[in-house]
Amino acid sequence: MFNDIRGDVTSGSDSLLQAIQKREFKPYIQPIVCASNHKIIGGELLVRWHTSDRGVIYPDSFIDNMEKAGILSELTCSIINEVVVNFDGENKFNGEGFILHVNVAPSLLHNKKFISTCIRVAKKNNLSLVLELTEQYFFYHG
Repeated sequence: MFNDIRGDVTSGSDSLLQAIQKREFKPYIQPIVCASNHKIIGGELLVRWHTSDRGVIYPDSFIDNMEKAGILSELTCSIINEVVVNFDGENKFNGEGFILHVNVAPSLLHNKKFISTCIRVAKKNNLSLVLELTEQYFFYHG
């Protein structure tokens, strides 16, 4: 079992970028279920960093450092692409417009590569993306 490490990860941008390239960040989808028919209609995309020496690291320990280093879009695009490539759903996003909720930092909404990746992935996979601003934004700009 992985250790639950919630301490601040002070890894530099180079090691964080290497972790992205080595695919140490793993996507998880928390299902969203329709109350009336109990079918999965979507999911919220979550990410965890799996390290060999520190176990599983939660986003609150690395997202700020990635945003400061300017590499948060690389992680988010990588995770979205991985979900789409590896999704093993009954009908590939159920054929009815699976809704994928993604938490994003406001800075990503100004990133053209991120926006174009979202549009391309959504169109290609009959996928509805819901971009949710991270809570941190409201704490600091509330």
